[in-house]
Amino acid sequence: MSSSRRKLFSFLVLAAIVIGAAQLYISRNYITISPGIAENLRYMVTVNGGHKDSKGAFLLTAVSSRKANLLTPLEALVRPYIDIVPIEQEIPRGIDMQKYLRIMESMMLESQMIAKAVALKHMGYDFDVKTDVKVEEVLRESPTRGKIRIGDRIVAVDHKPIRTAQETIEMIQERKVGEPVTLTVYRDGREFDLTVPTIRHQENKQKAAIGVIIAPYVDYRFPIKIDIKAGEIKGSSAGAMFVLEILDQMKKEDLTRGYIIAGTGTISIDGNIGPIAGVEQKVVAAEREGAEIFFAPEENADAARKAARSVRVVAVKNIDEVLRYIGALPRRES
Repeated sequence: MSSSRRKLFSFLVLAAIVIGAAQLYISRNYITISPGIAENLRYMVTVNGGHKDSKGAFLLTAVSSRKANLLTPLEALVRPYIDIVPIEQEIPRGIDMQKYLRIMESMMLESQMIAKAVALKHMGYDFDVKTDVKVEEVLRESPTRGKIRIGDRIVAVDHKPIRTAQETIEMIQERKVGEPVTLTVYRDGREFDLTVPTIRHQENKQKAAIGVIIAPYVDYRFPIKIDIKAGEIKGSSAGAMFVLEILDQMKKEDLTRGYIIAGTGTISIDGNIGPIAGVEQKVVAAEREGAEIFFAPEENADAARKAARSVRVVAVKNIDEVLRYIGALPRRES
């Protein structure tokens, strides 16, 4: 082999090693968030005894996430609203992908349960729901490490009973970083109190946390059978839209009023709608499917409006505001 060929071969080998190392680093440390689906909830939700003949539709919106690669920055230049984010912004340190997906699946199930409860309560039904949260993982930096175990249930924060994972997080974040919080923990048939200092949240350094990954624990009996099949979609951001589809199938009148309505937002037992991630991508997905109205949590509305081209973005704080807005729309007869 000539000297020039050896140099070329060495260069190509070195280039391949560098490219391979760069690809490995990027795929391990970054993910892309891009517009995902906007699905008609009529095909996901079935209320026993309900109807599915509304002229409009309620759309669930979701983002698509995948590992980044060397070509991702180029893709982001030519396609709108593709974000490249550090993987730790989405997945807490110390949690592997399988554990993360299980947690997100639990959050989806919790959002479905809450949506059913909110809708049935709105329709005047009485029912018993017992909910709190269970511990899925204790992070390395958690002040509860060695005191709380995986599988424990947290039933109260500062002696106030909690019902959902979202409510637990909000109550902890009401205090400043470093301030103590008292958790009531249920284990092996008994309860005990545990007081620990809060630490900084991994993603938002201004918010307090306790370094514990939690998931819903639910024991309930609803008076009406409601099936929700969300497929591979995970997380809690579809809660508000689940409520609307359940109500649409239960009410005699067409709740859509003939419009294609999309939206996003978590839902609490009290009907409050909470902020979510990826609202820009969800707006893009909704517009692709012809959505005319997009309901966004108040905290996400400005970002949603910047992404919108044709859809009307409406900021909302709770499900009652959504229902009032829809109720004021002129009804379409065809």
